[in-house]
Amino acid sequence: MKYTDKDIQQAIELSQYAANKCSELEDYSIEMEEQLFRLQRKCSLIRTLQITTPISLLIGLLLGLLI
Repeated sequence: MKYTDKDIQQAIELSQYAANKCSELEDYSIEMEEQLFRLQRKCSLIRTLQITTPISLLIGLLLGLLI
């Protein structure tokens, strides 16, 4: 099968388009990983606060009763 210059040019353009889309997806993937990391950090902080806040309140209450 013989390929014309037009076929070759279309193949090159499609290849470049696919490469650009792959690059965009890679950038998007990196951005989503960074957002996921930030959300995981926030969740960890919230869990810590959920544990430490009641303990702090209890200690404050006990100290208040002692004084």
